[in-house]
Amino acid sequence: MKIEKIKKRDGRIVDFDVSRIFNAISRAIREVEKTVDTDYVQEICDDVVYELEDLALNYDETPSVELIQDLVERRLADSGNFEIAKRYILYRAERARLRAKKRLDELKKLETNVLKVTKSSGKKELFKKSKLRKTFQRAAKGFQRQCLFNEMYEILKLTIVDGISTEDLLKNMRRACLDLITVNNIHWQNIAGRLYTMELYAKACRNRKIKHSEIYSPDKFVALMDDYIKKGHYYKDFYQYYTKAEIRKAARAINKKRDFDYVYSTVLAFDKRYLKNPNKVVMELPQEMYLAVGLFLAIPEKKENRLQFALKVYEACSSQKISLPTPTLLNSRTNYHQLSSCFKFNVDDDLRSIYHTIENLAQISKFGGGAGTYLGHIRSRGAAIRGVSGASGGVVPWIRVINNTANSVNQLGSRLGAISVTTDVWHRDIYDFLNLQTEAGDIRTKAFDVFPAISVPDLFMQRVEKDQDWTLFDPHEIAEVTGKRLEDYFDKDFKKFYLGCEKNNKLKLKETVRAKDLFKTFMKTAVETGMPYVFFRDTVNRVNPNKHAGNVYSTQLCTEICQNTSPSRFIEEVVEDGTVAIKYEIGDTVVCNLASINVARVNTQKEIDEIFPVAMRLLDNVIDLNF
Repeated sequence: MKIEKIKKRDGRIVDFDVSRIFNAISRAIREVEKTVDTDYVQEICDDVVYELEDLALNYDETPSVELIQDLVERRLADSGNFEIAKRYILYRAERARLRAKKRLDELKKLETNVLKVTKSSGKKELFKKSKLRKTFQRAAKGFQRQCLFNEMYEILKLTIVDGISTEDLLKNMRRACLDLITVNNIHWQNIAGRLYTMELYAKACRNRKIKHSEIYSPDKFVALMDDYIKKGHYYKDFYQYYTKAEIRKAARAINKKRDFDYVYSTVLAFDKRYLKNPNKVVMELPQEMYLAVGLFLAIPEKKENRLQFALKVYEACSSQKISLPTPTLLNSRTNYHQLSSCFKFNVDDDLRSIYHTIENLAQISKFGGGAGTYLGHIRSRGAAIRGVSGASGGVVPWIRVINNTANSVNQLGSRLGAISVTTDVWHRDIYDFLNLQTEAGDIRTKAFDVFPAISVPDLFMQRVEKDQDWTLFDPHEIAEVTGKRLEDYFDKDFKKFYLGCEKNNKLKLKETVRAKDLFKTFMKTAVETGMPYVFFRDTVNRVNPNKHAGNVYSTQLCTEICQNTSPSRFIEEVVEDGTVAIKYEIGDTVVCNLASINVARVNTQKEIDEIFPVAMRLLDNVIDLNF
C-alpha cells in the first residue's frame, strides 16, 4: 500500500515526503564523513518506505513520524554504520529538545491569549477558548454531565500551536475525545462522532459552495444528484425512474438530526469507505447517501409505489434499524451496482477453471464482494501433469495467486479483497496449507491475506479421538485410478470410498500420518494465526435439502452459505472475424444477499411488522438490480 500520508506528533495528518528522510540521514552522515554516499542514503530510504508500506498494508494505519524515525534508526544500525546511527539518534534528541522549548512557548502564548488560529479563508485571528467551548457544547448535547469540556481541553491544549488551522483544531478535539473513551464512560465516542460530522459538514460546504443552513436542503440535494450523475458517480438512469420534483420531495424527508446519532466508528466508516467522495473531496453527506441508496433500491418497484418504498428504505437504514452490507451500501446509487455480499466457487483441476475462477474473484472483489473458493479438486504437490511425475506445484501456488488478487483488486482502496480458500483434511498438501500464514518457513509459500478453511469429515475426528492413523491422498490420482472423486462423497459413502482408497495399492501418492498429530498441528496453527476455519462437511451434507443434486464442498468467509457448488468447465475457444469467444459450461455458483436487523432498535412486534417486510423487499430488489 503506497504511503501518501503520515501523522505528525501533534496529531495532524500531512503529505508524506521521503525527501525529508533523505535530508535527515544526509545531515547525520555529514557530521561523520566529508561526502555523502547518495546511493547508500537512497537505499536506506527505499528500505524504510518498503517496510512502511508493508506495515500499512497489514495494519491499515497512518504511520507516525516517530515510527518512521525508529525505522531509519534501525536500518542505519543494521547496515553497520553505528557512528552514523549515533549521530542520527543525537539529531533526534536535539530536535526533541527544540520541540519541547517551542511547546513551552506555545503554552505561554495560549495562557496569555496571544496565540492565533488560521481560518479556512486563510485569515488569522486570536484563539478564543470560548468558541471552542461552544463547539464542544453543541457536540456534547445530552452528555454534558458525563463528558466535561475541561477534561477534553487538558488533552487538546497540548496539540495547539500558533497558527493552527481551525480544521486541525476540530480534528484534534475529536482525537482528544477518543483518548478519553473508557469502559466506564463510552459517551465520548458520541461526541467524537459529532465532531467528525461537523468536519464533514465544513468540508462539504466549502467544496459545494453552500451555506451551513443549506445542508440537506432539497435543492442542494438535487444539485448534488445532477453533478454526480454528470460525473458518473451516481446511476446514470436515475431520472428515468424519478422526476426532479420527486427527488425534491424525497429530500424533504431527510432527518439531519440523525447525523448526531452516529458514534465515531460509524462516521469513520462513512468517511473512509461508504460516502461517494472521490479523491477524498467531501461532497456527499451521510443522509444524502442513505436517501440515494433508498432511491436506487426502490427502482424495481411499480411507479406508483416507488417513492414511498424509497423513503421506507431511507427511514429504516438511516435510523440504523436495518444495516446494509458493504457491497449494497457501497454500490447502490452507482453505475457499478454489484450489490451481493458473498459468492462461493468450486474450482476444477485445470488451468482454464483456475484462471476463470480467479478472474471472477477479481471482478467480485473490484465491486466489494467477498468469496469462498473450494480448491480440493486441485492435484497435490509432486503429482503428475500429462504423465510427467512430480510436475505439479500443488495447491499453495494457486492460493498465492488468489492472495495477490485479493491484494491487487482492493475495491478502489476502500478495503482489501475478502477471499476464503478451502481444501480437505485428507489432501496431501494439508501441511503446506496449514503453514500458509505461520511466521516460519519459506516466504514464497505464504498467503497472509486470504482466509484458509479445512473441510473435515467425521471419520477424521473419529480417528483423532481413537488416536489412529490418517491417510493423505492426491485427489487427481484418486480420480485417475478409480474414475471417481473422493471429495464428491460424504458421510457413509465417503467413509466407504476412503477406506477403499487406503487399501488400493494402485494409489502411490499417499502418506500415512497420525491423526492426532495432524490435529495438533491444526490447533497450533489456529493459536498462532487465528486460522484456519473448520467446515464439518458430513454434518452439513446430511441436512442438505439438495443432496440429490450435488454436494456442499465448503462455505465462505461468513460461513452462512451452505449450498451446492460445481466448477464451470471449459468447452471451447472460437476465433471468428477478429474476435475470440470462450465458452464454458456454467457450474453452480452460490450468491449471498443479506441485510441485518438491529435488534437493539427493532424489538417490539410493531417494529418487527414494519421493518422485516422492508428488509425482505429490498433484498428482492438487490437481486433484480445486480449487474
